[in-house]
Amino acid sequence: MNKPHIHKDTIIAWANGAQIQYQDFEGEWFDVQSYSPSWSEGTNFRVKLDVETQLTDWLIKRNWDLSDHQLATQLLKKFNITLKD
Repeated sequence: MNKPHIHKDTIIAWANGAQIQYQDFEGEWFDVQSYSPSWSEGTNFRVKLDVETQLTDWLIKRNWDLSDHQLATQLLKKFNITLKD
C-alpha cells in the first residue's frame, strides 16, 4: 500500500481554499506567496492560524503572562479579539 504524502492534510486544506504557510530555517512562519506550494517533504507547512492564535503565540513567545486574563483582554481588545476560555 502507498504511504500518504507527509503534507496530505495541509494539501487538502489548501485545495479547499485555506491559506498555507511554510517555516523557514529559523522557525518563523511565512505565507506561501506562489500559486501552488512546493509541498517539499523537507519543508514544514501548516494552515495559517487565525488572528487570535497568532497574536497569543506572539505574546507568549515574548514572555507575556496571559494568565492575567484582565491584562490580556485589555491588550487583545485593541485588536478586536477576545480570548476563548
